[in-house]
This record gives sequence, structure tokens and C-alpha cells, in this order.
Amino acid sequence: MHAGELKQALTDWGAEPQLKTLADAALWLAALDKPDADMQACRRHLDDIAAAAKARLRGTELSAEEAVAALGEILGTGFHYEGDRETYDAPENGNLIDVIKRRKGLPVALGILYLHAGAAAGLEITGLNFPAHFVLRVEAAGRMAILDPFNKGDEMTAADLRHLLQHAMGPQAGLEPDYYAPAGPRQVLLRLQNNLLTRALQAGEEARGAELLARMSWIAPEEPSLRFDLGRLNTRLTRYKEAMQDFSDALTLAREQQNWALATEAAQVLERLRKKLN
Repeated sequence: MHAGELKQALTDWGAEPQLKTLADAALWLAALDKPDADMQACRRHLDDIAAAAKARLRGTELSAEEAVAALGEILGTGFHYEGDRETYDAPENGNLIDVIKRRKGLPVALGILYLHAGAAAGLEITGLNFPAHFVLRVEAAGRMAILDPFNKGDEMTAADLRHLLQHAMGPQAGLEPDYYAPAGPRQVLLRLQNNLLTRALQAGEEARGAELLARMSWIAPEEPSLRFDLGRLNTRLTRYKEAMQDFSDALTLAREQQNWALATEAAQVLERLRKKLN
């Protein structure tokens, strides 16, 4: 697929995101940065993961804890996936093509593979809105268990989660109900891209940041803040025509959603930009 086809595929997916095609969408995003990659080989690998999950889990009566252990055996032991502790911030860890090649990645990138396996096997599995470290929840037989994709699918207790949270946010941090809220396919893919965006901006790579924000707007076409942030970056890059369109889109979306604070800010920035260009 060339860049135009990838953009269209992601735009179509953004209009109707589904868990069963989440890994495909992550591959399309990865291919934008790896145009020469063997996508068919990556697709076959995803099929192999799905087949292994079906063979191991379909038709079985497992508890949530047993399902988590089975997923860990499939992906962590069988396919050798684990978190990259040595080069955690490397961009390869957020590109699913590289993750498949290296069998290492960020928690959310690895989590997409666990979601792919779980969905193929018919499990009730979802990502969670947990800060700092992406985790998943599996529900079965009236119980639930938390899975850590970074640590070969290990099950996590509440104490483990609290320790993880305090390590990332300080000793006063506590578990909040919002942290257990499900993250849908769109949120998972945005979280993956936001990891790359944060690293690009920290490195001062604003053109790369604008590229990533544009992709995020394909995935979440009704999110005005993405258009607004893209407008700010394009302004700094002196791409004024693109910036004006971004702020105009942000204004329209914010008004439709009655987000008056953002609508006001977008209108003000747009007016200042118009005056600057006249």
C-alpha cells in the first residue's frame, strides 16, 4: 500500500474503529514510516498469533486468571514478546512493524498484540486507561484479571498496580476508579501515537510532531484538540495555510461539541493569524 492508500485506510478505520482490526490499523501507521517493509509477512504473523490463540483458548472454560496465563504463554513464551527495558524510548518500540521484527516494544504496542490474540479467541479483553503504563483487563467466569503486556503477560495485583503508579507519579499517588476505565480501540491507537509524539517534541522534531498529529486526526476525526495542536505546530513551522485550516477545523468541531473554551481560543488564534497574513 502506498501512502495515499494507507491514509485512506486509516481514515476509514477512524470513522468506525474496531478491536478486530486494531492491529491492522497499527500496521498501517507503522508502514507510513516503513514503506519498504514486508507487510504480507507482518500480516501472516498476526494470523499466526490469532491461530495460536484460537487453538489454545477457543471452546475452553477458563477463569480470568487462567486466560491471562494462557495469553502470556502464547505471546510471552511462544512468540517471545517482551518489553524493551534497555532502549525503552527508541522509536522502534512504537512501530508495530519493528516490534514484530524485534519482539520488543512499548507496553501499548505489545498490548495491541495481546488484544489481537484475545479478540481472535473470543475473550472479553480491553485496554485500560491506566496512566504511565498500558495494561489490559480480561474478564471470564464472573471474575477479572489484569495483564501486563510489558512483562510477558504477567498477571498484576492491585499492589503491583499501586507500586507501578507510585513509581511513575510519586509515593502519594493512589489508584483511582478512572484508571480502570476501558480504553477503546481508538484510544489505544491514539495512546500508541502519543508516545511517539511526546518523544518527537521532546527532541525538538516539530515537523515529525506535525506529521504524527495529522495521523492522529485521521484516527480521531472529531477530536478538536488534535486539530488545534496541529495548527500550533504548523504555525511554528510557518505553514500558515495549513495552520489556518487546522484552526478552522478545530473551531467547527469545538462549536459542534459545545466546547466553548476551545472554540473561543481557536477563534482568537485564527483571527490573529488572519491579521498577521493580511
